[in-house]
Amino acid sequence: MKIKAVLFDMDGLVLDSQRLGSEAWKETVASCGYLMTDEINLRLIGRNKKDIYEILRLAFGFDFPAEEIWEKSYRNFFHKADSSGIPLKRNCPVRS
Repeated sequence: MKIKAVLFDMDGLVLDSQRLGSEAWKETVASCGYLMTDEINLRLIGRNKKDIYEILRLAFGFDFPAEEIWEKSYRNFFHKADSSGIPLKRNCPVRS
């Protein structure tokens, strides 16, 4: 397949990568025996790695393996994106 264009959707206007990211976080954290609530998950949105580590450790305890969970969640997100694609936003302006 020849690529004709590339779209950088950095603000999430077209692709709903946040929904996929939230699913990846919840699944990854659960696989390690923790419960990722919606409240905690929402606090991670738009944060850098350092802030995310701090939020996770405050939520789950100082011994929480934040770096390991980050890596697993990252891989989980891309596995989901590769296997299922990234969904369009529900009210996407480019839907046909």
